[in-house]
Amino acid sequence: MASELSYNQKIVLEKFGKQSVIEMRQAVKTKKISNFRKDAVNASGRLDRSIEYRLVADGLEIWVNEYAYYLIFGRRPGKQPPYQAIRDWIDEKGIVPDEGNTQEDKDSLAWAIVKSIAKKGNTIFRTFAGENSGLFSEIFDEQTLIELEEDLQDAIQIEYESMLNRELSSSTI
Repeated sequence: MASELSYNQKIVLEKFGKQSVIEMRQAVKTKKISNFRKDAVNASGRLDRSIEYRLVADGLEIWVNEYAYYLIFGRRPGKQPPYQAIRDWIDEKGIVPDEGNTQEDKDSLAWAIVKSIAKKGNTIFRTFAGENSGLFSEIFDEQTLIELEEDLQDAIQIEYESMLNRELSSSTI
């Protein structure tokens, strides 16, 4: 059974959670993860708005729309992406098909994209061969996680020393 977080650990995790959300939102808004993309991955703003953190009894959880998985690892060939998601993306990006700007033209383009992704995978998958695209890599790199671990250890030490001082000052010898 995991232990309850101390007050100081909660402060450390709260700070880390807030900073991680800020940096993840910035990455979504600004980071290009594929040579085929002209801009960042935030077409509609839904991904950005989905990023949040929560302190739980024994740690920290960072939440993001499940679509982030496909921005990090791409979509492998073999399965069609959801048609409506592609159709919405066309509208959100303001993409105008070569054939024209009618709803039918956009529907046709969406189906062509769905079929292409099902056959070849998306550009992120093809660019990174199914490996991490690096969307959030700098945020959760090894050094950052080592620093978090050290901060949590310091928080435990402070808590322990404080408890020991209280005990010593209240004891009679």
